[in-house]
Parts: sequence; structure tokens; C-alpha cells
Amino acid sequence: KNSGDSLRAYYGILPESISHEGYSDKPRHSYWDSFFGMKGLKDAVEIAEVIGDINETTRFKKIRDDFKENLYNSIRLTTQQHKINYIPGCVELGDFDATSTTISLYPCNERGNLPADLLQNTFDKYWDFTQTRAKPETEWNAYTPYEVRTIGSFIFLDQPDKDFHALSAICRIPGSARILLTLCAQCLFMRTSMIHHLLLVQD
Repeated sequence: KNSGDSLRAYYGILPESISHEGYSDKPRHSYWDSFFGMKGLKDAVEIAEVIGDINETTRFKKIRDDFKENLYNSIRLTTQQHKINYIPGCVELGDFDATSTTISLYPCNERGNLPADLLQNTFDKYWDFTQTRAKPETEWNAYTPYEVRTIGSFIFLDQPDKDFHALSAICRIPGSARILLTLCAQCLFMRTSMIHHLLLVQD
């Protein structure tokens, strides 16, 4: 906690793991893990409130708030250390991984806590990547079904036009995975569209 910035970025977040498959070569302090940790702590508070346990509610709120402070301090320090302007995938690499960062929006519901500039830059950067990849002269052969998650992210960011383009791009992916990716994309699109319409009704 009181060491240099390069070590303080590790303080108070979840330990290194390979639950994020991209780090299977070496366990790392993944924000994927810590965002889910944040979600779990928020849920714990709600459960304690529902059952009327005042002591547990107070205890979990303290843990949640401390973890939240440590998580966002870590993200800030990591962006400074790696000189980046987006939400990183993990502390060690400061890597760009929008398909992982998507879970901070859903199901972890952290949009209101995320640094707005870093969040915008993250998905702007991903959008630019998809636009470059879509050009006929661009050669590429690496894709992952995890990219389907980004479709819903554009809805949560109030960018429905990009959402439709992202869906169309995924449906055009060639190869044997196309059918699976298309089905996954359609299912996710229907789910996020329903959420979007429910939010509009609430407004």
C-alpha cells in the first residue's frame, strides 16, 4: 500500500490467476477477476439487506467500499505506469482487451464508477480496430467468439448505431465458426435490445 506506484497497483485487488484464459501462460492480476469481485461484493450487500441482517450489511458495505477504492486506484496507477489511455486488461501488461472490459458494464454494472474518459477510449479503440479489420485490404485470421460481448457494450454506452455495425461485422466472419458466432451474436443482441427497451420504458 505504501510502496512505489509499480507495486501499489497490486494493492487490494484480487490475486493473480488464469481465470482470464488469455493469461494461461502466466497468472496475472486481471481486472476481469476484480470486476467480478466487485459484483460479488455488491450482491453480498444486497442479500444482507434483503434478509435484514444489519451487522452483515454494515460489514459487507465496508469491504465493498474498500475494494472499490483499491480497484479504481489500481486502474489509475496502471494506466499511468504503462502510459495508456484505456482500461487495461491486467496490472502487469497494461494490455488492451475490450472483450474482457465488457464485463465491467454487464454483468458487473460498473459504468457509473468507471473513469469516463478511459471507458470511452477503450471502446473507441476497439471500434477503430473493427473498422480497420473490415477493410478488404486488411489481412487477418484471428478472431474469438468473445468479441460477441462487445455488441451489448455499445448499447450500454448509448451507441446503438455501432451496435448494429458490430453485429453485422461478426456475422460476416468467414470460416467454420461463422454459424456459431452468428447464433451467439443474435442471442446476445436480442437480450441487450430487450434491456435497452426496458430502460427506455423506465425513463
